[in-house]
Amino acid sequence: MIKSFKDKETAKIFKRIKSLKLPTDIQRIALRKLVMLHAAVFINDLRVPPSNHLEQLKGNKKGTYSIRIND
Repeated sequence: MIKSFKDKETAKIFKRIKSLKLPTDIQRIALRKLVMLHAAVFINDLRVPPSNHLEQLKGNKKGTYSIRIND
C-alpha cells in the first residue's frame, strides 16, 4: 500500500490529476504501475508482469526495491 509520496508530480498522477511536467504517455504507464504498487500485499506480487523488472537494490539502497515504468 502506498502511504506517502516524496515527489509531488507522482502524487498528482496517483490522484489522477494531470501533471504538466511529464509526458501524457509516461503518466498513463506510471498510473498503472502506481495502482499495482498500491494493491500489492507482498513484494513478490510485483513480479507480474515480468516487464516490471522487480529488483532489490544494493549498497546504501539495500532493503529497497525498484520496478521500471518505461521499458
